[in-house]
Amino acid sequence: MGRVQLFEISLSHGRVVYSPGEPLAGTVRVRLGAPLPFRAIRVTCIGSCGVSNKANDTAWVVEEGYFNSSLSLADKGSLPAGEHSFPFQFLLPATAPTSFEGPFGKIVHQVRAAIHTPRFSKDHKCSLVFYILSPLNLNSIPDIEALQLHADVENQSGKDTSPVVASLLQKVSYKAKRWIHDVRTIAEVEGAGVKAWRRAQWHEQILVPALPQSALPGCSLIHIDYYLQVSLKAPEATVTLPVFIGNIAVNHAPVSPRPGLGLPPGAPPLV
Repeated sequence: MGRVQLFEISLSHGRVVYSPGEPLAGTVRVRLGAPLPFRAIRVTCIGSCGVSNKANDTAWVVEEGYFNSSLSLADKGSLPAGEHSFPFQFLLPATAPTSFEGPFGKIVHQVRAAIHTPRFSKDHKCSLVFYILSPLNLNSIPDIEALQLHADVENQSGKDTSPVVASLLQKVSYKAKRWIHDVRTIAEVEGAGVKAWRRAQWHEQILVPALPQSALPGCSLIHIDYYLQVSLKAPEATVTLPVFIGNIAVNHAPVSPRPGLGLPPGAPPLV
C-alpha cells in the first residue's frame, strides 16, 4: 500500500441533505502508512452550476458560482504514520439553490479536501457531494394541494372523440449560449373518449413521483416549470395549466431535514 492509505470526508450524523442557511459540519480523515511532509491541508465547500449546449456534455459553456469557502486544517509540517482527524464546519448561504442534475446542466454542492505536499510531490485530493433542498412554500402559491383532474368535455363535432389524455409535463430551461428547453412527460393518465353530440365529465388523479421543486430559486442558469396538459388528438384540442411543486404543503409548517436523513433532494413532492 502507498503512504496515504485513507483520505476521506464524512459529514456529521451521516447527513447528505441540508437546507440553505444551515451549518454543515464534518471530518477529514487521513490514515498514513509512513510520515507525510505537507505544505498545507485545506478543506473547501463549493456550490456551482454548469450548463452545456450538448446533452450529457460536462464541457460547460456557462458557469455560475454560489459559494466557495475554504478552511486551513493544518499548516506546513509533517504528519506521522497512523490515523488523523480534522473537524470542520461551514455555514451554507441562505440563498443557495436546490441541487439539480439534468441532461444539459447541473447544480452541484460539494466538500473538497486537499493535502498540498512539497514541490515535485503529488498532492492528495478527495471530495464528497451533498445535497441542498431549498424550501418552496406552497402556502404562497395559489391554493392547490393534490393533482386532481376534473374535466368537462362537450363534443359538438358529430364524431366520437379520441381518448382524453392528461399529462404532467416538466419543462427545464437551460441558459447556455442560447436558451435550451427540455420538455418531458413525467406522468400520464388516459380516459375514455366522448360520443358524438354528447357531454361527459372526467375525474382522475395523477400520482406525482419524486421531482425537483419548481423554479430553482437562486439559480439563474436553470429554470424548472411544470404543467398539466389535458388533450384530445381527434378532434385536436388542448388545455394547459401551470402546476407548482414544492416541499412545504399548503397550510403546513416548514419541516427541516433531520440529522441522519439519507435521501437525496426530491422527497415525494407536495403539489
